[in-house]
Amino acid sequence: MNKVFSSLTKFKDVKAFIRAYYGNIPDKLDTKLVCFGFNEDSRRLCQFFKLDLIIDDGRDGQVYEGVPIVSREKVPQGMNIINCSHSIYPLTVFNLSRNLKPRIIISYTQLSAFHECLDVPDFVRETYIACSKHSPQIMKVFNSLEDDESKNCFSQVMWYRLTGDNCRDFGFKVSIEQQYFEGFIKDDAAGIFVDGGGFDGDTAEKYIEFYGGDFSKIYVFEPDECNAKNARKNLSKFDNVIIQQKGLSDESDCLQFSSLKTTYSSFSESGSQSIEVTTIDESVRECVNFIKLDVEGFDLKALKGAKVHIKEDTPVMAISVYHDPNHFWEIPEFVLSNNNKYKLRFRHYTEGWSESVMFFLPKNNKALT
Repeated sequence: MNKVFSSLTKFKDVKAFIRAYYGNIPDKLDTKLVCFGFNEDSRRLCQFFKLDLIIDDGRDGQVYEGVPIVSREKVPQGMNIINCSHSIYPLTVFNLSRNLKPRIIISYTQLSAFHECLDVPDFVRETYIACSKHSPQIMKVFNSLEDDESKNCFSQVMWYRLTGDNCRDFGFKVSIEQQYFEGFIKDDAAGIFVDGGGFDGDTAEKYIEFYGGDFSKIYVFEPDECNAKNARKNLSKFDNVIIQQKGLSDESDCLQFSSLKTTYSSFSESGSQSIEVTTIDESVRECVNFIKLDVEGFDLKALKGAKVHIKEDTPVMAISVYHDPNHFWEIPEFVLSNNNKYKLRFRHYTEGWSESVMFFLPKNNKALT
């Protein structure tokens, strides 16, 4: 990994780095162009290229900017397919594209690097900047990881985020059901659980199942009104589950919030709602055993609001670091500066750039000895 990071200084910008990685783009890409996936990147392509089709099974029959959106079975053979899937299922999309017998399959990132009018995906650009500026800090985290699986996973995630190569198998699998609940946390995470970004109660339900219903208390924090309502419904039979329709941050306040009624609801200056945020230290007075955070980019702020619990309780923590590439080093740096009694492990739960989790485990954890 150190070799990869040191090579970044040779390039003037992210596009130069990506061009060096891919080498070139195939010729004859001016006709029979098809996007696989309807998202921000495919919408960008519609501005600058004449697309024949956009593949999206869930939107079959719709039209965007004059381009028909179709399901896979309606795609002719011999097309030039651009893989626009980056987050959860990019490798699956690549394999499905191969079944369509195209002329070529190309990554959107590869195409964007060779066309001045196209922006590279945001996660690629942001990771390139973070790695260029903070490679020593990122390498320090890498070297602090406790096991070989963590180190291999971490380096592969970084390589994917730097290249956006969604036509390559990095060895990832989609395993959302296992997210946050690895076997190595079990000895120390039982008791009181703080669930930051509780959505509809699904993570709390997994925690209850993980311990066979044997737990002390669960605090669920979910700012989206619809999601919090569903969480109350789904967890209504448990008296020791406390659901607060609040966000988590480093201080109590009211912030603007964009409600999407999904896991992507987030705090934003352009949000139409004003939602209360609190801190874990202020809202939870008992000793905490396990903290999970996936709060759409507020993860570091939420951790700073749990500073007392981190220092005094040394809870097991499963913290999402994928929203901001700087969180890969900023979050471990913050935690270890406040409590050095932790060992670090890292796991990843999709085929793409999303759902990376840093685990903080007490050094006396039986599963690590």
